[in-house]
Amino acid sequence: MKAMANSEKSARVRKVKAPQPRTYNGARNSKVVDNFIFDVEQYFRVSELDEALKKILKDHFYPKNTEFVAQKKLKEVKHTNSIRDYVREFSACMLEISDMSETVMTFEFINGLKRWAQQEVMRQNRRTLSAAISAAERLLDFHGDRESAPSKTPYGYGDAPQSE
Repeated sequence: MKAMANSEKSARVRKVKAPQPRTYNGARNSKVVDNFIFDVEQYFRVSELDEALKKILKDHFYPKNTEFVAQKKLKEVKHTNSIRDYVREFSACMLEISDMSETVMTFEFINGLKRWAQQEVMRQNRRTLSAAISAAERLLDFHGDRESAPSKTPYGYGDAPQSE
């Protein structure tokens, strides 16, 4: 009887040991803090870490001007190289901003594109950020690397012949 009770008890107590979260180094960097919170959430295997604890960690360790810096950078991010690079930079900024409306995000994304890409995304009447990003990424598929393609001149591709 006692052996049966012990085996039932050990069956209930037996758990899979989760890896401990990585050590937090005290850096005041929002990405490091977010990664630490994610690791802790995974460690405790709960759907959400207590919101109060998240707020305390962010209030204490986040740089005070994270959102301001991200919003400023968002205004400066422009589509200068490939669309893929622009989407990556834009998305990185958006991860730092918590309270921007969908309309403003979509406007900022489209506004940062090169004129030809803006016109195409607007022609497709994309009203959400995800729809605008997918439309822009499809332009990459159809146009290739349009930015770096040599321009056509009356002499073929590239510049006019050099005079000797």
